[in-house]
Amino acid sequence: MKILVIGSDGSTGRRYCKIMEEMGVSVLKYDIRDVDSPLPSCDKVIIATPTETHQEYYYMLPMYQETDCHNILIEQPAVSDISDLIGIEAKMVCNWAFVFPDRILQPGKNLVNYSCNYTGKEGYWFNTCQLHILSNGRGIIAESADTFNATIGGYVVTRSMIEASYFRMIDAWIYRPEELWNVQDLIPELSYIIRKQEIENGQK
Repeated sequence: MKILVIGSDGSTGRRYCKIMEEMGVSVLKYDIRDVDSPLPSCDKVIIATPTETHQEYYYMLPMYQETDCHNILIEQPAVSDISDLIGIEAKMVCNWAFVFPDRILQPGKNLVNYSCNYTGKEGYWFNTCQLHILSNGRGIIAESADTFNATIGGYVVTRSMIEASYFRMIDAWIYRPEELWNVQDLIPELSYIIRKQEIENGQK
């Protein structure tokens, strides 16, 4: 099996490449330096570029025309524009669903309390996308200047558990893709998150 990682030079792309290389999977790397070259043929694809470019790369993939969404994994959130959600048949990164080794968490069914001193590049709503989907408004999700605390359903989640969750998610995507979230199943939640992000950025 050959898996293509688009955005392989970014921090997230490097994470996925390392995980799959440690799993013994053949990894094909594609980044900004390769944009003048066609995408190599592969069996599965991870799109790990900035959110605003996800749709562009999605429609470059020949496999997007298939009805089976299992072969494409898009970093969260899937897109940056609500209208772009229509037609995106893919899995979305949901490593937080795999933080506990004995169960897989489902959207909207979890009490989440979270504060973190890490603010990523894409803003509060996009950075905490998975947590909002998991909780559906239950609990408190906040960014903090000096702490990391996370509980789901009253159980503590540590940074090491989050790191391990990426391995479990990638393993599931390769061998049991039905365990990951489908973008089309998350349209209401993603629409809400995208709109909140727009408001945060001062967009109409």
